[in-house]
Amino acid sequence: MIFEICNEPNGNTTWAQIKQYATAVIPAIRKYSNAVIIVGTPTWSQDVDAAAKSPLSQFKNVMYAFHFYAATHGATLRAKLQTALDAKLPVFVSEFGVSEASGTGKIDLNSGDQWLNYFDQHHLSYTMWSFSNKDESSAMIKSTVTKTSGFTSADLTPAGNWYLKRLAKDASDTSSQNAATDSSKSQNVTDSQETTKSSTSNTSATNQGLTVTQVKSWQTNDATQTQLGVAYNNTAKKTASGWQIKLVFKQTVTVKDHWNCNFSVKNKTVTLTPVDYNQKLTADQSLKDIGLIVQADQVAQVSTQTISLK
Repeated sequence: MIFEICNEPNGNTTWAQIKQYATAVIPAIRKYSNAVIIVGTPTWSQDVDAAAKSPLSQFKNVMYAFHFYAATHGATLRAKLQTALDAKLPVFVSEFGVSEASGTGKIDLNSGDQWLNYFDQHHLSYTMWSFSNKDESSAMIKSTVTKTSGFTSADLTPAGNWYLKRLAKDASDTSSQNAATDSSKSQNVTDSQETTKSSTSNTSATNQGLTVTQVKSWQTNDATQTQLGVAYNNTAKKTASGWQIKLVFKQTVTVKDHWNCNFSVKNKTVTLTPVDYNQKLTADQSLKDIGLIVQADQVAQVSTQTISLK
């Protein structure tokens, strides 16, 4: 059981007003349940940064609602969310969609992927709007479908099929990561500890804390594909405003998929760069859940790896 109060406060409702309401309602719920209570935030549950400045610290098991729609909202709204997360505010994404904020109109699956990659990196829970057959682009079920169970992909809208595939991918990634952690066969691809410097800026670079892990390999159409996981802990004593990771392979590779990063390929070198939500690295902060799938003539192995911090 999860309680959610103040769904999408709007009409210039302030956080002070919401907080006053929540302070009255939460004790009434606590008479019967200690379950998590999600409290809405101003501007249709977007202003979690306002809640972070004055949270309901007198109550336990309270989280704060964050809503977005991928075809309307992007990096600017993520910055507000990041402010709240930096303040250690517990956030629950209790509604999002890949349509426009109206709930219909165009859909933006690329933006949706960026948002969910961000949530995965920060371990945020989320629920998508909406599991219904309403004739709008945010609905997961086609409006022509009238059954109430036994759904197949043919019954789903583009938004619904995107979410189904995304959940399956996340489940597969989690299973692979767990297997890589538990199996003694998982290996660190390289153990290089060399230090480099950038010639274009006063950028320091170190491999200390950088790991590249071979998660698994498989055959596809007579070609070998390998999934790699990349992680880095910023051991520097200062904040980095950006980063670049270079992976040099023993043979030419093609990148077939990637997540939580951008990439470029030149011969045997794959260069990874940030996306908007993991560009900044504070001291002792980690880059997590960066991954890519490469295709090569044989099992792809990294011969050297370097990371540059800006």
